[in-house]
Amino acid sequence: NNFIPNYYDWSEFLTDDYIAIDAFSEFVAKGAICISNSPCIPDSLEDLAPRLGPLREVLFERIHNVSVDGHIYNIAHTSLEVPPHNDFASYSWPPSVQALHMLQNECDGGESMIVDGFQVLGDLKNDYPEFFKVLTSFPVPFREFDEKNETYANEPIIRLNSLNEVTGFRYSNQLMQMIDPRTKNLDLFYKAYHELCKRINDEKYKSTFRLEAGNILIVSAHRVLHGRKEFNPNGKRHLQDAYYELDNIENNLVLYKHLRGN
Repeated sequence: NNFIPNYYDWSEFLTDDYIAIDAFSEFVAKGAICISNSPCIPDSLEDLAPRLGPLREVLFERIHNVSVDGHIYNIAHTSLEVPPHNDFASYSWPPSVQALHMLQNECDGGESMIVDGFQVLGDLKNDYPEFFKVLTSFPVPFREFDEKNETYANEPIIRLNSLNEVTGFRYSNQLMQMIDPRTKNLDLFYKAYHELCKRINDEKYKSTFRLEAGNILIVSAHRVLHGRKEFNPNGKRHLQDAYYELDNIENNLVLYKHLRGN
C-alpha cells in the first residue's frame, strides 16, 4: 500500500477556510491527513480546536505524552514496534478522531503505520462473509485501566448502521480481554479474528511513512488503525496525541462550504 496522507500547512489550515474545506473533504474521503510546519511546542494540539472542534477528553490525560522517558504502562512508551490499533476500545464510544503531533524525532526508524480498516473489512466481507457477520455481533471485552481509572466495554469489533454499512471498527490487541470459553460461537469468532489479524498485519494494507518534527498525523479513528515501526532510541523522540470527534469536523465542513458559497 503506497498511500501517503496529503499534507497541509499549519498556518494555512488554521487561517484559510478554503484550505480547511479541502483538508476536511480529503479527511472524510480517505480517513487521514497530515499537518506540516506546526509548532514544536508542547500542547499545540489545543490550537487545532477552532478547526477540529473541542478536544475529546478521556480519563488518561487531556493531551498524552509518548516518549521512552515517561512512565511505562504500555508498549507505546518503549522503542518496540506498536502494531496497528485504535485507542480506547475500552470506551463505549471511543474517540472518533486522533491527532498525533511529533515534537521531536531524532531517532532512526519508528516510521508511522496506518491501515484503512474499512478496506480490510470490505475485503474480509467479500472473501469470508460468515467471518464478517460474526465480527458484527460477537461481544468482545476491552479494558484499559491505571492506578486511578477503570474503563471497560463489551462490544463487537465491527459496528454497522441501520443499512448494514460499516461505521466503526474497534481493534486493540493490548486492551482485548479473555473471553468466557463457554460463549456461543466462540470457535467461529476466533477463526474470524485470526483471519482479521492476519490481514491487518499484512503489508498489503499498511501505509508507512516517517513523521518528522512539526508533522501532525490526523486519523479518523473509528476507521483507520495506527501504529509505528520499532526505532533505535539513539536520540530524542517526543510525540503528543489528543482526541476530537468526527461529528464536529463534518459540521465545520458543511459550515465552511455554506459560508464560502461552495
